[in-house]
Amino acid sequence: MTLAVDTRASAPFPWLAAFARPDRAIVGPIADFVCIYGAPPLALLAIWAFMVMPGAHTAAGYSATIAALAFFVAAITSAHLAPVFVRSHLNPAIFAAHRWKLTLVPPALLLTLTVSHWAFIVAGVVAVFWDVYHTAQQNFGLARIYDAKAGTAATASRTLDRVFSHVMYIGPIMAGASFAQHLNYLEPLKNVGLTVMTALPQAAVGNAAVIRFVAIGVMVTACVFYLAAQMRLARQGAAVSPHKVALMTSTVAVQILAWGFSPPGVAFMVVNLFHAVQYFGLVWRQEGGKAPAHLGVKAASLARPLGLALVFVLPALYGLWEAASQHKWNVLTALFLSVSLLHFWMDGFIWSVRKKTV
Repeated sequence: MTLAVDTRASAPFPWLAAFARPDRAIVGPIADFVCIYGAPPLALLAIWAFMVMPGAHTAAGYSATIAALAFFVAAITSAHLAPVFVRSHLNPAIFAAHRWKLTLVPPALLLTLTVSHWAFIVAGVVAVFWDVYHTAQQNFGLARIYDAKAGTAATASRTLDRVFSHVMYIGPIMAGASFAQHLNYLEPLKNVGLTVMTALPQAAVGNAAVIRFVAIGVMVTACVFYLAAQMRLARQGAAVSPHKVALMTSTVAVQILAWGFSPPGVAFMVVNLFHAVQYFGLVWRQEGGKAPAHLGVKAASLARPLGLALVFVLPALYGLWEAASQHKWNVLTALFLSVSLLHFWMDGFIWSVRKKTV
């Protein structure tokens, strides 16, 4: 049964009524609350609930329950990297548009990371920081999809959405205790002769107070400016999506709470969890029903299970495999790193609101 709400009859709360409209949602009214704009606070509450439960902490550190939670989040984080191939290589329109990139780059990257220790180390460092950029870009993409569904012009607030997405992902990291830990990922570069960058963690620690002050100032300014800009657009008659506003609000609040008021390991779990859930929701909406047909499976009794297997089950098995593996420089770890880099790279050109591929 489809839930339809006439927003004209629901004044003075048309924004609230919009949340019940399937045509304004990415996956669905309830599903979007769970796995898109509601995913950040739900992930935060779930992780915090585990962290404060009785027995979570022992004299030696975290309990086996918390270790299991960390393993689960690591597995789902790795798992969400895999469904990109369902869209890139099984969707004939996407594959045809990028045929050479999608056939030549993956094996070339894997071969390079397997035979070159230098490339492997550098790629591992790049992946850490590309991940932050990529996560912010996913938030930006979701925001643009919501605006497109609300009828917003393709150029309206586009640059502002992009900048704000990056500020609210990078700002809390720089303002929190985890900034130095992020920079510590540069340490392996000394093993391949790139010692210049390895001085940054110590410099960050020495200037932590200044960095924190600047980051907080930029975040506060960005939040005020962004809110004022959205209100101005609404007053001018532009269609500002309430779903987008909910996404931006929930994300910036959770980013601040996670990176500013949680241990770095907890913040990593929170952000990785909601980012992965959002991605699974998007891929399921776009490709879950199409992928079986692309493979020639049209019978409803087989298509849905196959779609679930391609989008969820097989990626879950991949995620468990990676989470359980020992990370060292070998062909297997080169494969895992290749999948991460390809996920970041391919997402940049196979999802496009402007090109109407979503």
